[in-house]
Amino acid sequence: LLKIGDIVLLDGVVGAGKTQCTRVAVERLGGRWVSSPSFAIHQRYAVVKGFVDHVDLYRLKNDADLDSTGFWDLFDHKDSIVFVEWAERLPKSIWPKDRTIWNVRIELASENSRRLKIEKN
Repeated sequence: LLKIGDIVLLDGVVGAGKTQCTRVAVERLGGRWVSSPSFAIHQRYAVVKGFVDHVDLYRLKNDADLDSTGFWDLFDHKDSIVFVEWAERLPKSIWPKDRTIWNVRIELASENSRRLKIEKN
């Protein structure tokens, strides 16, 4: 259901599977290996019909950190799907109104299973 231009906001505890969720999406869209952007903050992956931008807000301490990543520029480009881990750290009002927003909550059901709650705005 994902389309170029969509934004996917990933929420869940450490180890819930936010990066794995992005990895599966990138692979299904024709891309290659996805690594956690925890230290790089942003990774870009080529897929068959554009790109996937993968952002991890976990290590950000303040707005200046966010500005230095080029985060806001991601929304000027309509050639990618943007996945944002720890998106709940930012107010909902910052997300572009002209883009489809997917809220994905990942919960640990057990050690080897997850429960996903997906809402489309």
